[in-house]
Amino acid sequence: MSDVEFAAYTERLFGESRGGTRSVTVRMPEDLLTRLQRIAADRHVPYQRLMKRLLEESVRGLERREPSASRPKSSRQRPAARTQAR
Repeated sequence: MSDVEFAAYTERLFGESRGGTRSVTVRMPEDLLTRLQRIAADRHVPYQRLMKRLLEESVRGLERREPSASRPKSSRQRPAARTQAR
């Protein structure tokens, strides 16, 4: 499969039309980011899209191996908002 075919395949598989998105900030080693950007350039896709695809693949794999990972735990609650004492 060529890089262009791979890009088209993953676009169909992990298309951008999966609902809303949320902006996040992630710190990572500079070397890892450089490697990711190089791979994305070789495949002719934006590096952030490639990063989302890789995360999606990894999470799906974890969910297949650990089905409970995809279900929210009933005891897990959203943390309360922090308030600052004045």
